[in-house]
Amino acid sequence: MLMDRLCRRFGKPIETENKGAFYTFPTIADIAQCSDIEETFKELGFGYRAKYYATTVRHLVDTHACPETFLVGLRRKSLDEARKELLKLSGVGPKVADCICLMALDKHDAVPVDTHIWQVAQRRYVPRLVRSSNNGNTDVLAAITVSEDKVEMVRELAGQLAAGKKAPTVKSYEIAQQLIIALFGPYAGWAQGMLFSSDLGSGNEKQDKKNNAKQKTLLPKPKRKAEPSSIESAAGLEPENIRSRLRVRKNLKEKI
Repeated sequence: MLMDRLCRRFGKPIETENKGAFYTFPTIADIAQCSDIEETFKELGFGYRAKYYATTVRHLVDTHACPETFLVGLRRKSLDEARKELLKLSGVGPKVADCICLMALDKHDAVPVDTHIWQVAQRRYVPRLVRSSNNGNTDVLAAITVSEDKVEMVRELAGQLAAGKKAPTVKSYEIAQQLIIALFGPYAGWAQGMLFSSDLGSGNEKQDKKNNAKQKTLLPKPKRKAEPSSIESAAGLEPENIRSRLRVRKNLKEKI
C-alpha cells in the first residue's frame, strides 16, 4: 500500500518484537529532507501526483515554521478561510479542498461535488423542485425538510442547475453546494456521502445486468450445422458439423 511505503521510506521504526515492522507517519520536515522528493514519490508508486506532493512539501516548509501546526490550525478557521488556504497548494482544486475540509478539518458543511454527486442532484432533486416551482406545489420541499425561509432559494438554485450544463462548472459547483446545504443543513457534507453511497448501491442491479450480459457472451456458442460447399454438394456429401466437413474435404482431396 502507498501509505505503508511512505512510512517505510520517510518514517522512523517503532520498537516492537518484530523490529522494523512498523513505522511512524512521517512529518513534512522528514519528507523535506529528501534530495529529490518528486522522483522518490514516483518510485513509491504515487504516479503523476508526485509532482504535486513535492511542490506542496516545499511550499509548506518555505512558508510556515511548523507546517503541521498551520494545517491543524485550519480547523479553527471558517470553511471559506480553510478552503482558500488549501487551494494555494499544488494539485488541490475545489473538490479536493472540500474533501479535506470535511474529513480532516471538522467542516461538516463542506460538500465535495464531483460529476457523480452533480448527476445525483440533477436526477433526484432538480426536476422535482423545478416542477414544484412551476405548479406551486410545496409537498416536495416539505418531504425533504426545507424550511420556509429557504424555499425560494432552493427553487432558484434548482432552476439554475436545470438550465446549466450536464457537468459542473466553477459557478454551478458553488450552486450545487448551496442547494445540498439548503436541503440537508449543517451536516450536508456527510449527507452528500450518504447520497453517494446509496446511489452506488442503487446501481448494483444495473451492474448485475451488465455482468450477466457479459457472462453470456463468454459462454460457448452452440455449434451450427455446417452448410455443404458446392463441391461437397456435387459429391453428394452432407457434412453434419465442422469436423465432418473437414473429413469430407480430406476425402475429396484423396479422391482427386
